[in-house]
Amino acid sequence: MATTDLSQAFHGNLSFLLEETFASPQRPGGSAYLDQRTGWYPTLESISAEQASTSLVPGGTTIAGHVDHARFHLETSLRYMAGSDERVDWAESWRVREVDEAAWAEVRSAFVETAERVQRSLLELTSWSDREVGGAFAVIAHCAYHLGAVRQILQVTR
Repeated sequence: MATTDLSQAFHGNLSFLLEETFASPQRPGGSAYLDQRTGWYPTLESISAEQASTSLVPGGTTIAGHVDHARFHLETSLRYMAGSDERVDWAESWRVREVDEAAWAEVRSAFVETAERVQRSLLELTSWSDREVGGAFAVIAHCAYHLGAVRQILQVTR
């Protein structure tokens, strides 16, 4: 097995995981998430406002809530990696529950714009602090978790 410079290996794997988590392009040989085209962007394309507003249990979270919460986390991660130690109102990140078609389009658009900004920010780094490495891991783990939750809710609402 060949050895690779750690920063080169880290950057390459980070780039791959970010692409799989968000854009999820069709690739020969499979995906990091096992099923092809199951990342955020292709998943969001197929969801109606009605589906996005449906919770599985009374008072439960909705797809719209997960998407906006994930966007909030991405925004918070950007500020954290830039050095902010602000206190965050996580309850506020769950304020979106039900959406009409126009509001759903706005939630999706804001999520995609923020996700793309985070990806650019991470992939443009040439030097990594502990804060940025931890932030990159948190972005992937947190977004993968909520993507899974969205996909599970979607299975029931279809």
